[in-house]
Amino acid sequence: MNETTGPEEFQDKIKEAKEAAGSAADQARQAQESARKSFERYVQEQPVRAILTAFGAGVILALLMRK
Repeated sequence: MNETTGPEEFQDKIKEAKEAAGSAADQARQAQESARKSFERYVQEQPVRAILTAFGAGVILALLMRK
């Protein structure tokens, strides 16, 4: 292995990893934003159902935590 290419290859790998991590973070932000908008739309279109769903989930969690 040539010593001058070793560190350069390592730096290239680090750069690729940083770019991949940045891309994954961007995708996660986009997915989160999409889910938030979808949730807001659901609550606006069906507020009673959203409240009852949240209430039901709370009751179930309370019962599970009680045991």
